[in-house]
This record gives sequence, C-alpha cells and structure tokens, in this order.
Amino acid sequence: MPAHDIMVQRQRLLGEFGDFALRTDDLDAILNTACRLVAAAIGTGRAKILEIEVPDGTAVVRTGVGWVPEVVGSARVQLSGRSTEAFALRSEAPLVVPDIALETRFEMPQFMRDAGIRAFVNVPIIVPGWKLYGLLQIDATGPLAIGEDTVDFLHT
Repeated sequence: MPAHDIMVQRQRLLGEFGDFALRTDDLDAILNTACRLVAAAIGTGRAKILEIEVPDGTAVVRTGVGWVPEVVGSARVQLSGRSTEAFALRSEAPLVVPDIALETRFEMPQFMRDAGIRAFVNVPIIVPGWKLYGLLQIDATGPLAIGEDTVDFLHT
C-alpha cells in the first residue's frame, strides 16, 4: 500500500485528468495530458501512448513526454513476435518489466534502446466496446520497482 501522501497525489491527478478530459474533445490534448500527469506521478519523466495502426502489425508513438521530437509521431513498434507491447495487448493486462537486462522473453524497439530505456510498464488502453486502442507506456532509464498499487493507478 502506498504512503498516504502518494495516494492523495494520485487521486488529485486522476481528478485533474478527469476534469480536463470532460472539458475537451481534442484527443491529442487528452493523450498529452495523460502522459504528462503519469510521468510526473511515477517520477520517470517519460511516458508515451502507442496507437495501434494495424492489429498484430504495428503501433505508432502517438504522443509522449520526455522523448525527442523525432520519436513522437514517427517511431513504430512491432505488435508481434517477442515485443512486450504485443504481449500486453494479447493478455489485455498491464505488463511490468522492471529491468530489461534481466529479461529473456522480450525484445525492445531500437528507439527505446537508443534512449537508454531499461524498464517500462505497458498498460493496454481499452475503449468502449472492449476495443483495443493501444498502450500507455511508462519508461525509465534505470530499474523500476512498480507495485500492484501503482499498476492499478496506471490502469485507472
């Protein structure tokens, strides 16, 4: 269970995000705000939204914070094979990789390796009708200790 102050901060951020999402119909603004708030709440400084382009094919980095401009809108990940993104989408459940250097099941996209990403969390984004939209991905350049309470927060 997180400390009381962390829980209060997360509740405040969820409220802030909910209020913002209700006041705008600009999807890019909503996704940008989600990335900014999540990166701040988790303390990694990096988050992105991957939007599915072709099921079982690719997803594009739709928006993100803490990434160089060349990544956002251009970088793509494979949704097949040994990608963590494919695994999370197939399972329709969050996936935490605390340290990719210790992981043998998955491969990481080149742009993430180039950025020094070492740990991440993939959270599927499911829209009405139980349709997969993509993933919220939180990235870290060092090992990342994420508890179940934090995964629940990200899923919310």
